[in-house]
Amino acid sequence: MEMTTLDLDAPIEAQLDPGSAPRTFRLACQGHVTWAGAPAWPVTVTLTNDVDAAAATVVVSSDATFRIEAEVGPGVWHVSSDVSSEADGSWWSSLGPFLDVEASGRVSCVSNCIMGLHHVRKMALSGPARGEVVTEARPVLGWEPVPGADHYGVRWFELPTESGRMKPAEPVRGTTWTFPFDVVQGRVYQWDAEAYDASGERIARMGGSFRTPGGEVVRTWPATWLGVNPVDVPGRGVVVGAVVPDSPAARAGLRAGVVVVSYRGRSLASANELRAAIADTPAGTVVELVVRDDEGVETTLRPTIEARARD
Repeated sequence: MEMTTLDLDAPIEAQLDPGSAPRTFRLACQGHVTWAGAPAWPVTVTLTNDVDAAAATVVVSSDATFRIEAEVGPGVWHVSSDVSSEADGSWWSSLGPFLDVEASGRVSCVSNCIMGLHHVRKMALSGPARGEVVTEARPVLGWEPVPGADHYGVRWFELPTESGRMKPAEPVRGTTWTFPFDVVQGRVYQWDAEAYDASGERIARMGGSFRTPGGEVVRTWPATWLGVNPVDVPGRGVVVGAVVPDSPAARAGLRAGVVVVSYRGRSLASANELRAAIADTPAGTVVELVVRDDEGVETTLRPTIEARARD
C-alpha cells in the first residue's frame, strides 16, 4: 500500500494511514538537505521522538533529496540530519520539522516548518571562555570572522530567572558585541553568535556562556526526572512528545500524544515550565499529573519523581 508522503518543504497537515500494530501509523517524509555555501558531506537523516529512532537513510550528494518512512505511534516526531564522520568537524547537525502525530492519525507541523535540513558551519568564539567568571559590568562578547559573513547576530538568556527566553540583539557589523546594560551579579548568561550572508541566510553559529561573581555553574541535566519529553503544540498545549521506557512516567501509565493539563495542581503555560517544575521536585515525591486524551477525557496519574543517575 502506498503511504501518504509529507513534503517537508511545504505546509504539513494530513491524515495518516493506520500501521500494522495498534496505535501506530504509516509516516513517510521527503525533503532535501542543503549546506551553507560549501560542498556537501554525507549525512544520516533520522526520524525520531528523542526516545526511539524510527528510521534512517544516508544522503550522499549536494542539495540531496531524501525520503524516510516508518510506522510511528502518537507523539511528537522530528526529522534531523547528522553530519558524517568523514566531515572535518566544523559543521553542525540540522534539526528539521517537528511533527505532531495525534491518536487519531492526524499529523501537523508544530515548529521548524518549511525550512528543510540546512547545515551551517561552527564559529570560533574569542571570549569570554565558556563558564568564565566575568567581573565587567558590561561584558564584551567576541568571535572570529566568518568567511562570507555580511553581519552577525547575538542572542542571549539569563539563568536562573529567565531560562529558555532568548533575547535577540540588533545586527552586528563587527566581531564583538557589548552588553547595553549592567549584567546582574550571581547569574549565568548563555549566548549564541550567528553569522549571516548578504541575503540574510544564516551560515554559521556557536554558543557560549559566562558567569558573574556568585553565579553557579549550570548543570547540564536536572537532578530529578520523570522520563517525559514535553513539546509545545499550538492549539493543543503542552503535549507529551515521547515517554522513556521503564521511566517513572511509563510506570505510571503515561502515554505519548496526550496533553498535560496540570502538574501538582498547577496548570502549565509551556513545556519549559513543566521541565522546570519537574527539576524543582525532590526525588521520591509522588506528584499528581493530569492529562487529557484526543477525546477530551482527563486522567489523573501519580508518578514518583526519581533521582537522575549520573554517568
